[in-house]
Amino acid sequence: MDNSPLDNAILDSLSIGVYYVDTDLKILRMNKATQDITGYDIADLYGRSCEGNLLCRIEKTSEPLCAKNCPLKATIKDGVHREALAFIRNKAGDRIPVKAETKPVILNECIVGAVAVLNRSDVADKTKDDLVDVLTKTALTDPLTGVYNRSCFEGEVNVIMSKMLLNKNKYGIFFMDIDNFSHINNNYGHETGDRVLIEMTRAITSSVRKADMFCRWGGEEFVGIFQVRSFDGLGTFGDKVIEAIRSVKINHEGENIGITASIGITGVRPEDTLDSVVKRADELMYNSKKTGKNKYTIG
Repeated sequence: MDNSPLDNAILDSLSIGVYYVDTDLKILRMNKATQDITGYDIADLYGRSCEGNLLCRIEKTSEPLCAKNCPLKATIKDGVHREALAFIRNKAGDRIPVKAETKPVILNECIVGAVAVLNRSDVADKTKDDLVDVLTKTALTDPLTGVYNRSCFEGEVNVIMSKMLLNKNKYGIFFMDIDNFSHINNNYGHETGDRVLIEMTRAITSSVRKADMFCRWGGEEFVGIFQVRSFDGLGTFGDKVIEAIRSVKINHEGENIGITASIGITGVRPEDTLDSVVKRADELMYNSKKTGKNKYTIG
């Protein structure tokens, strides 16, 4: 589509954000208000897919809308106007509440793309509070341990990975399984097993940086993502986590129960998907299990 100076001036005069994507969801137009809301310049995103970059769902998790139910994709497919309250993740990583609309762009009776309209002025303080309430602890975290739940973690990591090539940051993923956890449950009871999970997560979260993300994947399995200057730093992170876990002691009827874990650690590669990198870390964790437990394996 042609970008005339007058068209650009008209778009930039609007106080609401507007951006246009083609049928491949590639961003081709973006007005100044969108840049102000998102922190991205058109040069950052021009020609790139909007998937994972801008809209984040708020109904139950913080994963990108595009992950499962992209409104722009749906509007391009069926021509239906959609609107919802949503969060925009800005360039700094903060969530900005907006009223988001998607509308089809029709040329010669064919849908050639869609526009997203982002309106902050319609989101009053009370509405903003309601939006934040939607992203409550129950939606984002595991109720037992208080760390991120799997659904939230997957959404956050998808966004991080979508930006990796843009910001050139390096990340590691670790997959962890508590050693002999069924033995703890069977011999000391599920209440003690729960205390193990709680105290272990506290020990790990207190030993890593706030920016590092850590989630309960399911049962006694945990997954995390952390930033490194280079992949040489993967082992340093592994040492930190292993030592934190070894420091945990759970008192049960006068007996101190120690715990260990088997961990797999891998760097996130440019070609990775969330599934591929988690699978690789999971396989490395099993290698730690098979070769003695209470250790980490890097690959």
